[in-house]
Amino acid sequence: YHQLRPSVQFQQAREALLSYAAEFIQVVAWLERNRHAQTSSVNRLATSYNWKHVAEKAIKQYVPNGVLIAAALQMGLQFEHIEDTDNVHLNLSQEFLQIQRLILTPCEVATLD
Repeated sequence: YHQLRPSVQFQQAREALLSYAAEFIQVVAWLERNRHAQTSSVNRLATSYNWKHVAEKAIKQYVPNGVLIAAALQMGLQFEHIEDTDNVHLNLSQEFLQIQRLILTPCEVATLD
C-alpha cells in the first residue's frame, strides 16, 4: 500500500478553491435556475472563462474560473477540456450567453451616460 501525498501546489490550489465556497454555492444555484440553457452537446464557441464573467454579473461576486468549472461539474454539465489552457467548453447555450451579456447592471448603465 502506497499513499500518494498531494503536492504543495495542489494543497494551495485546494485551499484557494475552498475559500470561495460561498461563491461556489451561488454559482450552483444560478446554474440550477438556468437549467433551460443546457444543450445536448458542448458549446465550442464559449469557454468557462466567458461563463465565469456571466456568473460574476449574475451573482455580483468575483468567481474564479476553477469555481465556475467546479460548479458546472457539480450540476452534471458536460465539458470538454481546451488543450493547453485551464478552460473547458460546457454544454450551455450560446444564445443564453449572448442574452446574459446584454443584461446591464445599474452601475454599468450609469457609466454609459
